[in-house]
Amino acid sequence: MPICAGLLLVGLGIGVAWPHLVTNIFKETPVSEQGLAAGSITTVQLYATAFSAAAAGMVASLGGLSDPGGAEGASGAALLLFGAFLVSPVLGVVSAGRLARRRNPGGAAEAVRGS
Repeated sequence: MPICAGLLLVGLGIGVAWPHLVTNIFKETPVSEQGLAAGSITTVQLYATAFSAAAAGMVASLGGLSDPGGAEGASGAALLLFGAFLVSPVLGVVSAGRLARRRNPGGAAEAVRGS
């Protein structure tokens, strides 16, 4: 059951974020390059999927999936996969926070005083 909840949250997060990301890409792209932008979105998705699958395979192998194998190897691989792939979302949250502060240097207090 915890795996289902985790997958649900991941899918929900991607489903909520992706349309906004794509909309912003099209907003920032000149009209003459809209077709190129549309093609690049699919290309980035495919590269990310291929890279992630390859990285997951390497991390699982390093975690012991094949040596020692069995339940012990799967357990070690799962723990290492979780830890290794936790780094990316944490970096994303940190980057989003830094970007938000850069766009609004005064923070929420400045927004309240300004109104």
